[in-house]
Order: sequence, then C-alpha cells, then structure tokens
Amino acid sequence: MAQNLSAAAKKHKQNYDNQFNRDNYDRLAVFVPKGEREKIKAFASARGESLNAYINRAIKLAMEADAAGEE
Repeated sequence: MAQNLSAAAKKHKQNYDNQFNRDNYDRLAVFVPKGEREKIKAFASARGESLNAYINRAIKLAMEADAAGEE
C-alpha cells in the first residue's frame, strides 16, 4: 500500500507513525557485542518474529521466571 502513496502522503504517514510511537512506546537501547545483533535477528526471524518482538518476549519471559523464583 505504501508504494502507492504520493511523497507528501508518505511524509504525513511517517510523521503520524513517529508521533504515535512517541506517545505510546518507550525507547530502550540495548548494546550487544559486534555481530550478535545479526545472530539474534536471524534467530528471531527463523521463529517468525521480528527482532523487537523477540526481545520483548525474552524480557517478559525472564521477568516472569525471576518473579516465580522469588516466591
């Protein structure tokens, strides 16, 4: 769909998406050793997930496991 938009419409969509993300999400920087990003991305992709979705799921699972261990 995006390829059918005019340049002005693409810019408007980009601005809208950026504002939506600022309003609804926190940004988190994660540093990994050189080369690890591509390994993690390939691992996530092989399981049908984006890198972002995979990292979010991994964090959630680790937090749940840690919380269960505290009980």
